[in-house]
Amino acid sequence: MKKLQDWVSRFEKVVLDAENKEFDWVEHNCFTFASQCFEAITGQSLVAEAPKITSKRKALSIMSKYDGIEGCLLAVAEIFGLAEVSPLFAKRGDPVLVELDGEQLFATVDLTGRGVLVIRDDGLGLIRLELSEIKRAWSIT
Repeated sequence: MKKLQDWVSRFEKVVLDAENKEFDWVEHNCFTFASQCFEAITGQSLVAEAPKITSKRKALSIMSKYDGIEGCLLAVAEIFGLAEVSPLFAKRGDPVLVELDGEQLFATVDLTGRGVLVIRDDGLGLIRLELSEIKRAWSIT
């Protein structure tokens, strides 16, 4: 999977649009945000391949089917042929799995390459985390 030529400006737009947007189980959650980032970077839609989320209950049901967010990410990586890399080698825009307060979340390495961006259901807008929070990472070359 290759990055689009204009991926940086596309990724910046997704991040700016998400800055102050409230969490929503259907429209704005860790999966939809990371999916928008992935599409901005690669031109490929994760959402097109995923079951439609229509409620919190449906989202939890889907996660349960895959044994959580980590299982969902493993399925995404397989579908799109993403190679897993050491969290130490995660680069700008790479999809990653983080754990925050015991909760696994689908996140994306930020444009500086020194942090991680994620949406969580108890916050407004984006949460920025340290790279040390990455548990698993997949490379977009």
